[in-house]
Amino acid sequence: MIKIGNTWITSKYDEYIHNAKRGPILRSYCRDRHGWDDDTMDLINWQLIDRVRCNQKWADLVRSMKVMHGWLPIMHNLGKYKTITQCPGCEAQDETFLHLYQCNNRLTKKARTDAMDQIYESRKGRSINRQFMDVFVRSITCGFTNSQIEVPQYPTKLATAVRDQNQIGTGKMLQGYLAKSWQTALTTCGVKRDKASNTMTYLFKQIWNTLFQQLWDTRNHILHNTPNCYSTAESNSLDSKLLWYSENRYRLFTHGDADLADFDRKKK
Repeated sequence: MIKIGNTWITSKYDEYIHNAKRGPILRSYCRDRHGWDDDTMDLINWQLIDRVRCNQKWADLVRSMKVMHGWLPIMHNLGKYKTITQCPGCEAQDETFLHLYQCNNRLTKKARTDAMDQIYESRKGRSINRQFMDVFVRSITCGFTNSQIEVPQYPTKLATAVRDQNQIGTGKMLQGYLAKSWQTALTTCGVKRDKASNTMTYLFKQIWNTLFQQLWDTRNHILHNTPNCYSTAESNSLDSKLLWYSENRYRLFTHGDADLADFDRKKK
């Protein structure tokens, strides 16, 4: 038996010791990374995230972590060591995570529409009423632009879920940060209390496994298998570099004379 803070631990020592050691560090990172305060972090359904990720294979775990913290190899991130952040699918100059959901490429639009239709239709096999699904899908759509969800005359529990998600950020919903109050709202919209947890897990997976997966696969298909805007921008950048070198090559040091750049005449 051990005591951590004011709590006595009688089993699962490794888990509680790990959480006590790493928890504050991870919480601090999330708070700084996403711009949240402690009250906002307490609104997030962390248990839901754990339920989804605990059944993922290693490759999916790595990718979901990249999604959650914005580490995907999109052009915005690659641009930190390259000079080009061009979206492969359209004329946008900076491909951010949210731009994956905004790109106006024909293939991307179709993938986005098909995925949202699948998410909405998935309610039929889960006894989720239309009102909840309308609001939930509208929240996801607002997340594309990280805009606020309007709160008309919703039932109290559903209105609370909308306000909490607005505080967390609708764009964060796409990364997996859903408000705990969504699960509470489910119980007022036709889902039995003992099934609300599994239903929420199912909806969460729809965001990652249906919407994100289809958009990510489509984006990579555009980048690697079709003529695209990024390849054009990269080619133009290379052309300009080669042209500059052609015009300035006689004023550049050769590889063997590169040390002359550090030569200091005062020390002669």
